[in-house]
Amino acid sequence: MARIRTLVNRLVPAGASLDEVLSAVAVKVGRPVRVTDAPLEDDTSGVWVRTADADWILVSATSPERRLQVIGHEVGHIVLGHGDRVARSHYDDPLERDAELFGTLLVHRMRMPRLGSASTALR
Repeated sequence: MARIRTLVNRLVPAGASLDEVLSAVAVKVGRPVRVTDAPLEDDTSGVWVRTADADWILVSATSPERRLQVIGHEVGHIVLGHGDRVARSHYDDPLERDAELFGTLLVHRMRMPRLGSASTALR
């Protein structure tokens, strides 16, 4: 857990927006990361697909909170280097558990207040 928390904390600052997260991941992996809504099988709420030009996260989640968690999970697969195409469905696989932990910690970090520099805070 500590390794994944460190990766998340180094990836984005507290309070990061989804656009900031996707930009940071793109810089880390050296290719664009794009998100789009797509109809998926009933037991699958997200899929990461690597194409020649970009990493795509396909999402079928209905609520904004669920959608963000699914995106965080798929970002976890990308950052953790879990392969080229991963579908989110079962958690008995260690890669799925790691991606879920990554997504949970990422969303938590995004929800934290963004703090200014110490000099700004003391004014």
